[in-house]
Amino acid sequence: MTEWRRTDRTSDPGPARIEVVRQYRLEPGHAGTYDIRAIHNIEFPDGARFVRVTGTDLERIPRLKFDVAKGIAEIIESASTGPA
Repeated sequence: MTEWRRTDRTSDPGPARIEVVRQYRLEPGHAGTYDIRAIHNIEFPDGARFVRVTGTDLERIPRLKFDVAKGIAEIIESASTGPA
C-alpha cells in the first residue's frame, strides 16, 4: 500500500503534485482504513484477491485519480450510465 500527500495546496482536478508519505504491506487478514480525500493506491501480484468495503456508493461521488508521470489529477468517471 502506498499513501500519498498532495503538495500543491489544492484539491482540484488539473495540474497536481503528490509525494509518497508511507509505504507498507497489508498482510493477509489485515485491513487499512482511508479517510475521505485520502490518496492511496494498492499494488498486488497476479492472482491476488482483496476486498474493498466503502461507507457509501462511490459511483455517485466525484473522485480524483492522479497520474504522477504527467503531473495531473483527473475526475474519475462513474461506471454507471443511468439514473439510480
